Amino acid sequence: MILPRIVTTQPRWNHGGRGVKLKSLLPSHRCGWLYVIGSIGCGIYYLTVAHTHFANDLWWAGYTSTGPQALLVDLVNANLAARSTGPLDILDTTAVTKAVGTMKTDVSPTYVWQLLFSELTTVDSAVAAVRATHVGLMQFATTSSSSSLTSWTVLTQPLVDDDTAWSFYGWLFVYDWVHGRRFVVSLEGDASTQVLVSAIAAPTLFPSTGGSGLTHATRVIYYLSVYMSAVLAVVAVASLVVHAVNRASTDAGDNWFFFNRVAGSIWVGRPLLVNRALSAMLILSTAQVALDGSTHFVFAPRPWIDTLVVAGETTWLAYVIVDACHVIVAPGHTKAYAPWGTALAWSIIVVIELAAPIQPVGALRRECTSTNMDMAIACSGSVVQVGNLARLATLMGMQLGSLVVAAVGVYFWNQRRRHSGLSTQRQRHVLAIADEFFAVRESPTDAIWAMDPVSCVVAGLVPFKLGGTRYTFDVKFWVVVPDTYSLGAMKRFVSNAREVKVKHRSSLLAPVGSFGPSHVSIRQAAATAAVAGGVLYTVAAIVGSILYIQVAKVNLANDLSWAKFSMAGTHTFLANLLNERLVLGIDDTRLALDDGRYAMVGGDTGASSTVVSPANFGARLAA
Repeated sequence: MILPRIVTTQPRWNHGGRGVKLKSLLPSHRCGWLYVIGSIGCGIYYLTVAHTHFANDLWWAGYTSTGPQALLVDLVNANLAARSTGPLDILDTTAVTKAVGTMKTDVSPTYVWQLLFSELTTVDSAVAAVRATHVGLMQFATTSSSSSLTSWTVLTQPLVDDDTAWSFYGWLFVYDWVHGRRFVVSLEGDASTQVLVSAIAAPTLFPSTGGSGLTHATRVIYYLSVYMSAVLAVVAVASLVVHAVNRASTDAGDNWFFFNRVAGSIWVGRPLLVNRALSAMLILSTAQVALDGSTHFVFAPRPWIDTLVVAGETTWLAYVIVDACHVIVAPGHTKAYAPWGTALAWSIIVVIELAAPIQPVGALRRECTSTNMDMAIACSGSVVQVGNLARLATLMGMQLGSLVVAAVGVYFWNQRRRHSGLSTQRQRHVLAIADEFFAVRESPTDAIWAMDPVSCVVAGLVPFKLGGTRYTFDVKFWVVVPDTYSLGAMKRFVSNAREVKVKHRSSLLAPVGSFGPSHVSIRQAAATAAVAGGVLYTVAAIVGSILYIQVAKVNLANDLSWAKFSMAGTHTFLANLLNERLVLGIDDTRLALDDGRYAMVGGDTGASSTVVSPANFGARLAA
């Protein structure tokens, strides 16, 4: 079909917050190229910034587990365990070791002790300080074996006293205390106060680098960001190739400035866009600490170029919010307020980061609670905080608030320019969010509209020709549709929705059509029932998925596909018994588990038991 006349709709374009208006210097399509190339370049630069932050679970840029940073972490952890109250300035230069240039530089143990106890200058003062705490061991004892005449007494032994035969072992307790393997607690009772040392507590190892699965989740966040940048780069290159092939088509010039909004939503997906935004906001919500020639904490402000780029990456969240809300906003308003809201959010985030960057905070507040009065004591406290959840919430709120402010501003601006009349607007659902931002050509006489092939690729409508026939591959619906309307370079489509008469007004919300008198018919009742059935089916599918996850959590909890299998009890014994019978070739179909021959000598197998199977059993089967 040949269009009798194509009318080009050319509204005034509002560029995104990261766009630059160069139309007066260069043609629009070349300005669009510069915008897309610059946007992809900023995304790649962001990956270089994010790589150092997400390389370890400490959120410490440039941290290496074998370098001086690890020594500093150990010293700080030991200092936190040795102190119970008081302020902690983790940027204080008193926690300085000698300069560590290479890993072969040895650190004197005496120097490390001076770091931990800088107020102690001699061994004698250290001994006096330990004795002053009256820390020791306590034991209940009795002198009679008769339960009716039992007389209990309390035996105590100080860790450090004048008994040289015992002091050696006592100082071993003190050594464990200094290194955080033991803890000292003061128990105040009605009769006396006991200052006791605990048993050795195994340290909780925190894998700063390496690991697998969710143990190193920060790497997953980084790889998802890399995937997103790779997809956008591929789409950008494909769009440039299509533009080079169709040299006569330059109508995509203005559409290039909305490349991120459209390609991100259609080709990448909203969840990954949110992940990218959250990763950037987490970086801005984390303190910057670095090493400056010696091993101590130093606040290192982020370079301003990094701040600008990372703040720009946070606006992906604003893109997702706009995408989610455009269905309830009147056509044309989204394009008016979205760029202004994004630019406002980016500006506020940059100002906040430059004016008040996050600082590391240390808190020393030891709190202990008892379990069953005298069974155990759980203590907590001594925290070094390098992140701020309040800042993360602020960054999210700034984006939502900026969009609201921009939307309200558009509302009042339209009130000043209010006029009457009706206009015809066709709904092009096949374009998704691109319908709000991309310019198309519309026919005033029929329901045909056209768009250049470059914009089609960005919007997920990939044109191609096979056997002389034109087709369009819709990425969103994953379908291939024959193209029987296009002529030349422009892609032509038929509107898939009836025209909507919209009255020009200042209201931001989409108009709600008026309904006439209700007319109940069998067809309407059937349609209502079909909708209700579809809703019920959707709910049932979601509930079924949740139930499947619960079932799979139990049945797929181990590699044996044995539901509720436990490695610390009877299941391990049964698995080893079955493996033994398999290797010995015992083919009894019945196995009496209550037979004494199959009893396990001893108690529970323990949590460290394993299922044993011979490594050469497979080779024997092959033979």
